Amino acid sequence: MNKWIKALFDHRIDLQERTFHLVGIFGLLALVVMSLLSIIMRESVLDILLIYAGLVVFWVIFALSLRFHRVQTGATVISCILIFVMLPGVFVASGGMYGGTPMWFLFGAIFVSMVVRGRRRIIFLISIAVVLSSCYLIQWFYPDLITPHTARMAYTDSLASTLIVGVFVSLMVIFETNLYVEEQRIAAKTTKQIEEINRAQNRFFSNMSHEIRTPVNTIIGLNEMIMREAVTADVAEDARSIQGAGQMLLALINDILDMSKIESGKMELVPNSYSVGNMIAEVVNMIWSPAREKGLELHVDVDETMPRSLIGDDIRIKQILINLLNNAVKYTREGSVTFSVECRRRQTEKKVDLICTVIDTGSGIKKESMPMLFDVFRRVDEQKNRYIEGTGLGLSIVKQLVDLMGGEITVDSVYTKGSTFRVRIPQIIAEDEAIGKLTLRSGRQSGESDTWHHSFEAPGAYILIVDDNELNASVAAKLLQDTKMHIDTAFSGADCLTLTQDHRYDVILMDHVMPDMDGIETLGAIREQKGGMNRTTPVIVLTANAGSENQALYRRSGFDGYLLKPVTGAQLEGAVMDKLPQQLLTFTGIATVRTGEEKTVDVYKRKDSMVITVDSVCDLPEQMLSAHRIGMLPYRIRTQEGIFIDYQETGTGEALAYLGKNPDRTIEVLSPTIGDYEEFFAGKLLHADHVFHLTTSAGGEQAYRNASEAAHSFGNVTVIDTGQLSGGIGMLAILASRITETENLPPAALESAMRDLKKQVRTFIAAESTNRFLATGRITPRFHTICQSFMLRPIFTPRGGKYGVRGFAAGPRRQYLTQFISKTIPSGGVDRSRLLVISPNLAPEDRGKMEQLIRRKTPFEEVIYLQASAATSLIWGPNAIAFVYLMKS
Repeated sequence: MNKWIKALFDHRIDLQERTFHLVGIFGLLALVVMSLLSIIMRESVLDILLIYAGLVVFWVIFALSLRFHRVQTGATVISCILIFVMLPGVFVASGGMYGGTPMWFLFGAIFVSMVVRGRRRIIFLISIAVVLSSCYLIQWFYPDLITPHTARMAYTDSLASTLIVGVFVSLMVIFETNLYVEEQRIAAKTTKQIEEINRAQNRFFSNMSHEIRTPVNTIIGLNEMIMREAVTADVAEDARSIQGAGQMLLALINDILDMSKIESGKMELVPNSYSVGNMIAEVVNMIWSPAREKGLELHVDVDETMPRSLIGDDIRIKQILINLLNNAVKYTREGSVTFSVECRRRQTEKKVDLICTVIDTGSGIKKESMPMLFDVFRRVDEQKNRYIEGTGLGLSIVKQLVDLMGGEITVDSVYTKGSTFRVRIPQIIAEDEAIGKLTLRSGRQSGESDTWHHSFEAPGAYILIVDDNELNASVAAKLLQDTKMHIDTAFSGADCLTLTQDHRYDVILMDHVMPDMDGIETLGAIREQKGGMNRTTPVIVLTANAGSENQALYRRSGFDGYLLKPVTGAQLEGAVMDKLPQQLLTFTGIATVRTGEEKTVDVYKRKDSMVITVDSVCDLPEQMLSAHRIGMLPYRIRTQEGIFIDYQETGTGEALAYLGKNPDRTIEVLSPTIGDYEEFFAGKLLHADHVFHLTTSAGGEQAYRNASEAAHSFGNVTVIDTGQLSGGIGMLAILASRITETENLPPAALESAMRDLKKQVRTFIAAESTNRFLATGRITPRFHTICQSFMLRPIFTPRGGKYGVRGFAAGPRRQYLTQFISKTIPSGGVDRSRLLVISPNLAPEDRGKMEQLIRRKTPFEEVIYLQASAATSLIWGPNAIAFVYLMKS
């Protein structure tokens, strides 16, 4: 018992197990008290035996449950014995309702509530209510079964039981409350420790980023100076390798730092106005050379009508796009990478959705890997991609940044054939003038030497560079030396103030993290320096502190610009040139370390927001599909001569002619395979943002299953099981197309509308013969035999994924057509706008007579006659007829 009591306060033990300890200890104590009380009150022998037996059994079960850590099993067994054996037995043996047993039923309910979990708790609580009610009913109808109590025993037993149960329940509640309060205190302490660890981790990553960027700045800066010199081709190639390795190191640092910020909730967006053209140019220029080095074609498509300037966090948008494009280049061995940018205007005039798409012809992604694509430190198809560099953080950061911006990212991928990543990010229009046609300058051509072209000269300008790292200050001065400016350096805040007191500078480049006086404090001192000559001089922070939140800090502190180490000569010149007085500048061109080709952005082809697609068994003619812009995937027909594609390689007439000449040959109608659907969807997504595919599982078709499986490879393909056949699918496709054109519903809303509309579609098929239905496995041999024996012509309708039977017709063709019309077209409740009549081979004389009968019963505004597809014709047979119409909603 002492061991059990100690376990109550052992926080290493699960709280549920400790609760079981608590309730079990008090339960055993209650049984001990109850057993002593029953002896003192001279209860019946049966009552005393039950209590003592319960005490022993409960003690054994309790001990075994704790020893083998099977708390729920023990609680379940104890509850069963308590509810179904002990409590009703004591009730009968100790006065029934005129004793203390009802209070022990209450104790049992509290025991179950505290220690039993899940459905069993509800079952046991209901059982207690049922057992107690049954005991009361037994005492009411069969009082002789209950061992009676004297009045004195009844009062004593009732009072004692109430006091015991009340005291023990109160103590249990107090102990339980204390346990939870203590657990809450420990949880709060743990949370605080975790927060401290997170803060320490963030400080570590931030410091690590700063400390690594500082020497990397020196390496990349001095390396650039080497690349500017007239060196041998080997040295130039080595310098370019150093440059690439430095950029890769920075990318790794950025990924780790950003992941740390995101996980701790410290990542903040800093919206500002930015040039869309400049952003695209920066992104493309970073990816151009890696793509060319791998022999990949890089296509850039930009919507010329999109706004010239937007408001958003362009740094994070560039990070997203560079991550996606880097991945596309890394995982593509041959072919191309296509980068598309467009804007979709919202109903709010000033808001747009920036839509960026990255398409590659690379390795693709397996369907089973799609759910884990955005997981941290996860790389899909690890074995195949084990030689590809990276941390595994890129896509996780992309996903979380997109979510942080209120956007969405979708992925379409066919394994071994390529992937498409599509990002939508809400933005605000800053300048609505159209961006027009962009011309981008690429990187160095293969075989060319590197040549430095500085962008300006300013021999009359004076620049001050402040950095506690002398090597970094020297690198910045060297990168600017071709501009012929006068450059001074200071290695502390105090040195800087000494120089600014006596010298007038046109621009100051200031490091942030410096001993004694940091860059922000030095800036404040310059602005307030009495007699100082630089109180209004532009000051640009040149720092290794990355991140949008740091940029916001520097803006608030009064800096006039921001440069992140490592910095290139072009970046330095651009920042300084932007702040220098125009009269001091002599422009010499565009600062670049490379010569290369100019590329005009490809003509942008705007995608449709959605395309409706169907299978060929929808039985709509090609001109109707084209008129409603509905895409169609054909079925295949397999004969002994080969496999033929419906609509393309065989038509209805050819199929029926073959069937007539070879009635005994096996002819199979094949649904599109998963691979067919994947290829079909991928092709449609080149011209639309979303594919909405209508198919069916009715009639035993595999189409819906295959299409759904293929859709798992795509983030923006919706597959609907219409539950229809033939023109029923076509009717829904036409309605979906009209809704898309007029209402422009999002996919989820269109899916909901289709689920409602398909309930209104009615499709009925009159089969003159069941031979083809049997041959293609649509009906059973037994059903076929019955129809043949009694010369019945069944009327089918789609029902529960099968050809359901609506009824039967009989007699000559004219007679059975009349019966078909009578049984399938109601006189009321029908939407009279359109009736589709579909048949493989409807004779002209049948058409005229049938239309008279149809219009006599229900005057449809339009009766459209369609020839069934070859696939449908080979399922139904040559003389079948189908009606398709809508019921009123």
